[in-house]
This record gives sequence, structure tokens and C-alpha cells, in this order.
Amino acid sequence: MFACEKFCKGYEAFLEIIDSQLEEENNRKIIKFVDFIDESLRKKTQLGIKKYNKLPWLEEWIENTKKIALDLKKYHIQDAPLKKMIKLPDNQEDANSN
Repeated sequence: MFACEKFCKGYEAFLEIIDSQLEEENNRKIIKFVDFIDESLRKKTQLGIKKYNKLPWLEEWIENTKKIALDLKKYHIQDAPLKKMIKLPDNQEDANSN
């Protein structure tokens, strides 16, 4: 993909807005989750909290996502294998080595 100049230009444009995109998406998730919790409390019921699958992200997850997105850009610049270029957090590297 990164060998395609058109893709790389589009990816550059994406990187310029990634912060706002991630923040907006997470804010939507927060609002929906708070509404879900509020409704559960008003009805005094657990509305399938175990099935709720759009939880807001932790700030650390957002920052890791941004870092990986920026690291992927290097793939276009260098000829190094992608796996060696992206430094995953220690616990993810261990899980991926299995």
C-alpha cells in the first residue's frame, strides 16, 4: 500500500486529522456510555453491560494508536520490514510472538 503515492498522500491527510478524529469518536463513545449507565440506574437494572461493546478508550490506547499510525508512515520512507519498524508495548510483543 505504501508503495502507492496516491495512498501515501491520503494517509498524510489522515495523519493531519487523526487527533481530532480519535477525540471526536471517543467523546461520542463517552456520551453514549454515560447515557447507557444513566438509563441503567434509572431503571435499576443491568441492561446487558457485559454485551456493551463500544466502551470509551483509555487515553493510553489513543496515544498508542496515534503512535502506530505515525510509525506506519515510516514504512513508505524506509525499506525495513514493517514488524521491525513498529515498536509495540512489551505485553503486545509477547502476545504477537506466539
